[in-house]
Amino acid sequence: MTSDARRAIDAVYRIESARLIAGLTRIVRDVGLAEDLAQDALVAALEQWPESGIPDNPGAWLMTTAKHRAIDFWRRNTPSAAIRCCRLRRASRSPSACLEA
Repeated sequence: MTSDARRAIDAVYRIESARLIAGLTRIVRDVGLAEDLAQDALVAALEQWPESGIPDNPGAWLMTTAKHRAIDFWRRNTPSAAIRCCRLRRASRSPSACLEA
């Protein structure tokens, strides 16, 4: 990885991490899990962005990747994964939708 790509990823994460973790916490209702998901998304960015380039909207890319990781986590760890995945999809359209279910 070039140092320029690493610096760009560091800068994006510094700017977006608080918003990312807050949004994930609203969805998963667990700060620790939200932080883990954000870190997983950062690792994915570190692996992919040097080859493919930084996306046009890196914050949205990180959030989408973290949401996909949340869905994967729920599918592996809960019997009612279908319900939670449905909530996550609704929450991605409206942050308060998850609270309504």
